[in-house]
Amino acid sequence: MRPQGFSIIELLVVVAIIGVLAAVGIPMYQGYVQNTKDSNAKNNLNSIFMTQEEYKADYNEYYFTNTVIPCTEDQTEKINEVLFEETQVLDESNNKDFKYCIGTTTSGTTYKAYAIKSSDSNKKFAIDEKRSTE
Repeated sequence: MRPQGFSIIELLVVVAIIGVLAAVGIPMYQGYVQNTKDSNAKNNLNSIFMTQEEYKADYNEYYFTNTVIPCTEDQTEKINEVLFEETQVLDESNNKDFKYCIGTTTSGTTYKAYAIKSSDSNKKFAIDEKRSTE
C-alpha cells in the first residue's frame, strides 16, 4: 500500500513551474500597466488640445503655465483650474504618474503642452496647436 500525498520532487517541480510563470507574467503585467498610464497621459494631452481651442475662441489667445520644462507640481492644478474650470481632469494627487504644463513656442503666440513622467523626466509626451505629437 502506497502512502497518500506528494513527493518532494513533485512539489519542487510545481514550485519551479510557478516561478517561471511569475518571472514571465509579472514584467508583462507591469508593461501593460505602464502602457495604460502612457495612453492616459496622451488622452489628457488631447483634452488639453481641445480645451485650448475653446479657450482661444473665448479669449483670442492660448493659456500658458510656463515657458520652459520641466513642469512643476502646481502647473497641473492651474490647468485644471483655468482650462477645465476647476474640474479635476488631470490627476493632482501626490502619487500622480505625469505632470502637465503648457509652454509657449519661440513665436510666443502658440503653445506646446507637455506630459512629463514624474519619476523619469526623460519620458515625456507633447502636443501643440497643430495637434502634432511627440
